[in-house]
Amino acid sequence: MAGEPNLLNVRGIIPANPEQNIPIKPGTGAYPFPVEPGAWAAVHLGVTRTQIMKDASASAASVVIRTVTAGKTFYLTTATLSVYHTANAYGSIIIRNVADVYVGPVAFCYCSPSIAGICTLTYPMPIVIAAGFDIVVTNNLGTSIATISGWEQ
Repeated sequence: MAGEPNLLNVRGIIPANPEQNIPIKPGTGAYPFPVEPGAWAAVHLGVTRTQIMKDASASAASVVIRTVTAGKTFYLTTATLSVYHTANAYGSIIIRNVADVYVGPVAFCYCSPSIAGICTLTYPMPIVIAAGFDIVVTNNLGTSIATISGWEQ
């Protein structure tokens, strides 16, 4: 083998297999940052999670997609937004607190005349939304269609 051309000697390199290099059990302290267990488990460490996927549409208005259940926390993992109109228009997915004040955007999308604007965002660290807060889809002129997913616990 040593005499064959175009061979690369890779001594000392360890493949990044999950079994070897990447901690695969959340919460072990092996990560350099805090890790919230993913949405894949309905029950994790004795905590029951409710999987949620909701959608709503708004036409020149604001519409609540979901209000976080009292006593629960919603972990938003994915948001998809599409906007369409025959003129320039924009739409957004926004978090609104219990006093109905917008506290933060989740997604924003713009469309040109007759060309839809579409965005899908996946959050590696879920956006944590408190009980009583609303997730709202808005649109200034055309139509926005939004889908959110995550879990509540």
